[in-house]
Amino acid sequence: MRDYQTAAIARWQTIIDAGGTRASMILPTGTGKTVVAARLIPADHGARSVFFVPTVVLLEQTCGHLLTANPALRVLR
Repeated sequence: MRDYQTAAIARWQTIIDAGGTRASMILPTGTGKTVVAARLIPADHGARSVFFVPTVVLLEQTCGHLLTANPALRVLR
């Protein structure tokens, strides 16, 4: 992972550890938001995470990146 991705995950964890239940992560196009998200979604958490994308091509790309970054995830399309 890149330094800024690791920093984003650390900041996210700081928010959660402080009792936060929601946070936004804003990164520019092409900086690996899906990779960061895959690291934040525990495969066994029992809850659901939702991604919205505008095209089928981006849907497939997102699913592929999620599974590459975290093969234990269950991804539904």
